[in-house]
Amino acid sequence: TIKTGVTYLNFCRDYRDCSFSVVVLADDARRLRDVRVLQGREIRITGKVTSKGRRAEMRWQKPEQLQVAVDEGKAARKK
Repeated sequence: TIKTGVTYLNFCRDYRDCSFSVVVLADDARRLRDVRVLQGREIRITGKVTSKGRRAEMRWQKPEQLQVAVDEGKAARKK
């Protein structure tokens, strides 16, 4: 999250090496979950991909755009 309140979900160790990011604007963040809980989780996000220079990005605006994958190991242990 940068000073303006915009949050970037990056999928590389160094964001400068990533060719794709998910962008969460400050106004959208109020409707969404705390993105920090997604770190290290497998997610699926849907939406329109746009070009930003040499990078592609998608804006996350609505909760229904994102699904968190179920950890099959944890699901099996709960049964």
